[in-house]
Amino acid sequence: MAQKRKATQNEKRLLNHLRGTRYPAARLQDLRQELSGDDQIALARSILQNPYYSERLLSKSFPVSFRELDAPFSPGLDLHADLFWNVARCLAIGSPLRAALSGAVKFDNAFLLGQFDRAETQLAKWQSDFGHSLWSIQARVLLLQHSRGYDGQREYALSLRDADEYRGGPSVVAYFASLRNAPVTTYPKFQKTVDELVDTGKLTPQFKAFLRFHAFHPVTADESFIGYVLSASMRGSAIDCFFAVRFAAIALAVGGAAFDDSTHEALGRLSRLTGDRLLGRFFLGSSEPTDRLVQATESYFEDDFAACAALALQSLTDDPQSADLLLLHALASTADDQSTEAPIIAISQAARRVLTTGDRRGTQASDLLKWCMNLQGSPLSFLAAAVTEIDSVHTRDDAIVGAASASESAHPLWLRWLRSIPGRFTDHLTDAVTCPAIFGPVEA
Repeated sequence: MAQKRKATQNEKRLLNHLRGTRYPAARLQDLRQELSGDDQIALARSILQNPYYSERLLSKSFPVSFRELDAPFSPGLDLHADLFWNVARCLAIGSPLRAALSGAVKFDNAFLLGQFDRAETQLAKWQSDFGHSLWSIQARVLLLQHSRGYDGQREYALSLRDADEYRGGPSVVAYFASLRNAPVTTYPKFQKTVDELVDTGKLTPQFKAFLRFHAFHPVTADESFIGYVLSASMRGSAIDCFFAVRFAAIALAVGGAAFDDSTHEALGRLSRLTGDRLLGRFFLGSSEPTDRLVQATESYFEDDFAACAALALQSLTDDPQSADLLLLHALASTADDQSTEAPIIAISQAARRVLTTGDRRGTQASDLLKWCMNLQGSPLSFLAAAVTEIDSVHTRDDAIVGAASASESAHPLWLRWLRSIPGRFTDHLTDAVTCPAIFGPVEA
């Protein structure tokens, strides 16, 4: 953890607004409406450095117990105000959040390459450094499913239920993760189970949105759902707050929302602070393609599919979270690779079967969705939305958003692929290609 810094005079002044009031939470709501963007970030930083107010208003950014992780939800103001406050909190946490996200990337990379012992080491270190989070719970279930099988991950999920005396969010999220990873679970079956549990319970709209968000990890949603997710994420684990911010910012951006200058600048700052690939795609611009990606793409367009697949696979070993490389590998491969159990190859093969068979609603699509729902921190989490149409949740807009978001370099292969889909997508390509929030300056 970073060494605690001293509060500035401005931060001390802002914290004084909370002192002496009997209802600091209500006063905080007022301050969020009164203060400028920079002062909100300073206020969030001053709260985090004061144990008394931090525990009551934000809870712990790195909880050490499940009770601390299961923080009560905060009431929201409005969608954009809640987005900014969550961004302010992430910026105030600063370098420890960057370190937590970096550790999560290391875990994802090891897992995707099938290096499960290394992934276990990375996850254990992450939990030692950063405590509990909803992300780490789901990562643990995913890893156990592939290293110890269904019984291993189910035992872990049940142990969290027994440890969580309140039966709150963490134990339900663990249950959904366990069900989602079960080999016999199909996507439609999982969706039906979640719908039945969420819709039949006497739950607040905020809690319903929270549960659906962590069950499905959607790429788009309506503004009411986004607002509930943001307000439910104001307290508790820093990494969970960040993933809620990223989801909301991208969903709003591709939906055409207009961010004020302060919010857009803050999201750019957060992108630079964290180095997050997906957030940076939208708020810092497309990155330059690597030489290997260019070479693999040229091979693909020259119909040298064997060379393309080999180059993409070699590059995926170095960068297993590149959706551009994975799409190239999926489209250029001609058969399943039985020599490895690495998840990145399984995901590529699932994508290949969906793309080559055109079965965007059946078993192959379900398999790909199950993979991608488990990759909350990775650009690959958008891949399934790009290539499936399994139900009303995954719509045409989701496909365009998924393709655009997953591709860090606004890769032309995504445009060529989108054009190849008959009817459902081609009528909307012009708008998608010319939308700066999605493809930037890429030519149609």
